[in-house]
Amino acid sequence: LKKGDALQILNARLKSGLDGRLEIHVDGRSKATILPSTPESLTSISPTFAKIREIRPNQRDLDLLVSVLKVQQPTEIQRGTGQNVKVARLLLGDETGVITASFWDDKADTALGVKERDTLLIEEASSREWRGEISVTVGRSSNVTVNPNKETSIESKVVVTELKDLTETSSTVAVEGTLVEQPTQRQIQTAKGETVDLTETVLGEGSTQRRIVFWRSQAQEIAKIPTGSRIRIVGALPRRGLTSEIELSSGPMTYIEV
Repeated sequence: LKKGDALQILNARLKSGLDGRLEIHVDGRSKATILPSTPESLTSISPTFAKIREIRPNQRDLDLLVSVLKVQQPTEIQRGTGQNVKVARLLLGDETGVITASFWDDKADTALGVKERDTLLIEEASSREWRGEISVTVGRSSNVTVNPNKETSIESKVVVTELKDLTETSSTVAVEGTLVEQPTQRQIQTAKGETVDLTETVLGEGSTQRRIVFWRSQAQEIAKIPTGSRIRIVGALPRRGLTSEIELSSGPMTYIEV
């Protein structure tokens, strides 16, 4: 059985999967036959792709057609089991939003040949939520095609959410506005004992203002931008702050455009 084959299945069972989607289960009572040719009724079927805005935690078998916004080259990390594995992180976008993807093991090498504005066709990915952020996982069972063809390429355009429309969510967003407050810099110590840079500032658009917290390298970058500058922040996560107001927090794949 290979991709593109026409398959006839008899006496199968329909069950709800772990992610709530319906699945066809073929067992000893079922009969599966690969058809010698594709019936006319199936020739017009075209692939469907999940939209970033629709992705929820713990989904499987995700097919995505996305544009590359940012690439982090592969690094080697150690799992809790002591095993060393490679991982590369990419920030991806489509016409509905932006999301971080982790490419593991052999798929991490794919990132070596990927650049910003490339189109990726990702098949058989999964999703997870960690520290309040939904991301995509691309592993050994996934397939990745870089710039598959002109018909499936998409425009590398970032969808911007207005500051007044931000809600507490597990999805990363892109926002635009003007820096209306002088950035405040300090260092804090994490639960792991690591000392990291942190910069806080306020982004404004019209009558709406949002507090933004930048970490590590982004903290140093935003501190250099003058108050009054117009900026775009891509890949930030909306959270509810100590005052219960919605604020934004940077992540490893967040980037700033002036």
